[in-house]
Amino acid sequence: MRRKLGDRGSMAVEFVVAAPALVLLLLIVAGGGQWLDINSQVGAAARDAVRSASVDVDYTQAVSDAQAAAAADLGGACEDGGPSISVQPGADAFADATNVNVPVYIKVTVTCVASLSAFADVGFAVSQTFSDTAVAALDPYSERSSS
Repeated sequence: MRRKLGDRGSMAVEFVVAAPALVLLLLIVAGGGQWLDINSQVGAAARDAVRSASVDVDYTQAVSDAQAAAAADLGGACEDGGPSISVQPGADAFADATNVNVPVYIKVTVTCVASLSAFADVGFAVSQTFSDTAVAALDPYSERSSS
């Protein structure tokens, strides 16, 4: 079987043209997966933090437990020493949880600045801020203090 001399080396040229595009596509998919993973970790940390804070009877302890739960969930995913949280009780829920007219809930917002610098060459921001909020009801039969 005889080959045409003009076809010789055409597979190598096709590979050289297609390989960078394939590598770029794989980097974009990996970067998107990393972004989704960190986003879901922050959401899970917010849910765990509000769950941890909702069982406490003291606001100071609720903030401390929420911070600990969020930090445990996110581990080293956040830059600058870990996630920042905001704990907001609904209408001073820790002062008077027996009043049925007072909304008795707690809201926790977890914010994490994560590094996506490995994917900066394909268009991702070097640092991305992820944030999520979760709300949970407080137990109406627990006696709470406002301290």
